[in-house]
Amino acid sequence: MSYYDGFIVDQKVALAGYEQFCSEPLIRLSCCYHPISYGLRRNDSALSRRQLKLPEDSVLVGMLQTPNRIHPPFLDRVVRVLASSPDAHLLLRVQDKNRSRALEYLAHLGIPAERVHFISKLPEREDYLKLISLLDLIVDPHPYGGHSTTGEALSLGVPVVAMSGRSIQTRVALSMMNELGIGDLVAPSMEEMLVNLQTLISDSAVRSQWKERFVAAIEADGGSRHARLTAALEAVYAKAYKAKWSVE
Repeated sequence: MSYYDGFIVDQKVALAGYEQFCSEPLIRLSCCYHPISYGLRRNDSALSRRQLKLPEDSVLVGMLQTPNRIHPPFLDRVVRVLASSPDAHLLLRVQDKNRSRALEYLAHLGIPAERVHFISKLPEREDYLKLISLLDLIVDPHPYGGHSTTGEALSLGVPVVAMSGRSIQTRVALSMMNELGIGDLVAPSMEEMLVNLQTLISDSAVRSQWKERFVAAIEADGGSRHARLTAALEAVYAKAYKAKWSVE
């Protein structure tokens, strides 16, 4: 839109040369452009898997974005990986009216209804965050990657299985995880992401190693990412203001 003076991105989320796809100038920050949630691990919610009727001894994998943000071919391949692992259960965000159709679709791909669980609206945000913390893994969707949801999972120390693409909306998880020092865990392709997912589902030792890295990354950061982002935004806004209004 013509009234925008710029598009704030960062070095990871927007590849070199991405300017050709944008109508406004790109303003690149030296840190992650997306604010990752902070302080969410302190959660006093008493919710448990048993209370939410979720399996206690299975690997619970979440895809928490609304379905319209998930490309069907991507979902197909993720679901087929889950289907090959009997201990894997899937948690989805699907409206009540669409759940029967979703169950039919998933059964066609090999996941029976007893291994599929749906998010119900929780009255308190603390309970929603507790639900995320009860998951073993979260799959970052494609082509529109998770933003707030992925940031919440990262802050809760929940491993995120992600891949990076070439467009901004497919690289948000990479940018956030790189900011935390775990960008190497983002797969550069669909095939490698699926291998990561299969390994994490089937190997509890690897899953524990990932969990330890995610928890250590968020604890080591200690919220310093917010100071970096604040300083970077102040700098670019001041520069843009001076340039637009010729202020010294």
